[in-house]
Parts: sequence; C-alpha cells; structure tokens
Amino acid sequence: MKLARLVTALFLLLVGAAPANAATGEAEDWFADSAVSVVRSHAAESLPELTTDQLANLTVGDPVRAATFSGTEGEYEESDIWVAPISVDDAVVGTVASRFVSGSSEQVEITADTSFGEAITAVPEDSQVVIEPAFGSNGHLGGWFLVGETVSPLDSVARSILAGEVSQTLFEEIRSDLISSDGVPEETTAAEDSGSSTGTIVRTVIIVLVVLLIVVGLLVWLRRDLSDNAGVKRRERVTAPTGDEVKVLERPQRRFRREEKTNEDSDD
Repeated sequence: MKLARLVTALFLLLVGAAPANAATGEAEDWFADSAVSVVRSHAAESLPELTTDQLANLTVGDPVRAATFSGTEGEYEESDIWVAPISVDDAVVGTVASRFVSGSSEQVEITADTSFGEAITAVPEDSQVVIEPAFGSNGHLGGWFLVGETVSPLDSVARSILAGEVSQTLFEEIRSDLISSDGVPEETTAAEDSGSSTGTIVRTVIIVLVVLLIVVGLLVWLRRDLSDNAGVKRRERVTAPTGDEVKVLERPQRRFRREEKTNEDSDD
C-alpha cells in the first residue's frame, strides 16, 4: 500500500514537473538559437544607435525567468516571460524579453535600456526579478521590478511608477491601487525616455534664449528711446531764439525833443 502511494506520488510529481522543465528548455533554446537574429531584425527601430559592425558582434546573454506577483506580500508565481541582456563587445546595450506560449515565443520586447540589462546580468541571490503584466501596454510585456527586502524599478515602465526603492508593503499598496483604478502611467521605452528628455532640454534652452533675446531687444529699444528724448531736450535748451522771439528795445525819444526845444529858445 505504501509502495503504491509512493509510486503515485512520484508519477504525479514527474507529470507536473515535465511541462515546466520542457518550457524552461524551450525558452533557453530560443534565447540561445533565435534571440540574436530576432534582435538584429528589429535593431533599426529598437537599437537605432548601433552600427553595422556592432550588430555583427551582438550577443544575447543568459535568460532570466521572471516571476509574477501573487497578490500576497513576499509570495510570487512563475511566469511564462523571460528576459536576457543584449551586449556588444561585453558592453550591455539593452534587453530582449519574450512571452512563451506552449513552448513558442509569442511576444518579443526589445529595449535599449542599459541599466535594465546590467541589472539582470547580476541578480542577487536573495532577490527575484518580477514582472507585473497588468502594467503592460503599447508593446510592453509589463513593468519589471527587482524584489528583495525592498522593491526597486528595473525598466522604464517600472520607473514611471516608482522613483526608487520602496518597502514591499508600500509597493503592494501602490500596485493594488493602480490595478484597481486602471491608473497605470503611460509607459515609454528607455530610448524614448532618453529622446524625450533630450527634446525637453533642447526646447527649454530655445525658450530661454528667445526670452533673453526679447528682453535684450526691449532694453536696447528703451535705452535708444531715452537717449533720443534726452538729445531733443538738450537741443531745445541750446537752440538760438528766432527773429519772432527777439524783442528790440527802442530808446525813448522824448528827451531829445525837449533838448531840441531848448536849442530853439536859445537861438531866439
């Protein structure tokens, strides 16, 4: 009886483990055999900064199987999503992730997020790479997090939710609120984030320069206007009076007439 139970238990264990082991092997085979060609075929839009020579030397590292949040703090479930770093000459340049359905790659996401790629090349033993598919949209598989004693964002999606490390308790509250309220922020890829930041800086610099030019122009105009007014006033002060403004003072003639009369009397 005991032997029968033991055989049954071993049978169930093998049956249950077989699909998982098969899925693991198929995922690892895809990353080893097909990932590089897939990345190269999408490099124009996902890794546009890489040159032809760099694409020729491109490699994909060992994949990491992500877990998913179970809804209970500190507990996770295995997912069907894997991620691996992309490197060129031993320098990480991004990541490639894929969802596997029945052992086949069904959805691939390639990013130029170097910090994400570097993080998954050296995952601490006491930490777990966890993905939240509920945060995925616009071609993203989800938000990637590194979970240990705390929760840290790994990719651009996760960074749009968390600015840095938070406790697991706080993260579960944030995660639950976002899922229940459908308030997940719009995600952007790392390359898009970089381009957006650069574009914002350029626009800011242009606006500042335009404002400075306007201010300088106004100051020059005001100074010229004040100078013109001052010159007019100076000219008004030194201008010689016109003929209409000159008053000719005539000497009174009455005295001379009296003198003439006196002379006439003396002649008589």
